[in-house]
Amino acid sequence: MPLRQAAVPAPAWWKSSYSNHQGGCVEMAEPGPAAVAFRDSKDSHSPVLEFTRGEATAFIEAVIAGSL
Repeated sequence: MPLRQAAVPAPAWWKSSYSNHQGGCVEMAEPGPAAVAFRDSKDSHSPVLEFTRGEATAFIEAVIAGSL
């Protein structure tokens, strides 16, 4: 039986309403029920960082705290 590729929809990307208009932002998406992805908002084809929800929370908290 030949294999076929499943049609998987691309995740919906969004960015914070606090984002500035100078393009210094990241976009977020939920590619699955247990994952959060980040990418550069200036380049929709940029590499994507994907984390578990726990890792994403720790990443965001570190950014807010200024430790990254």
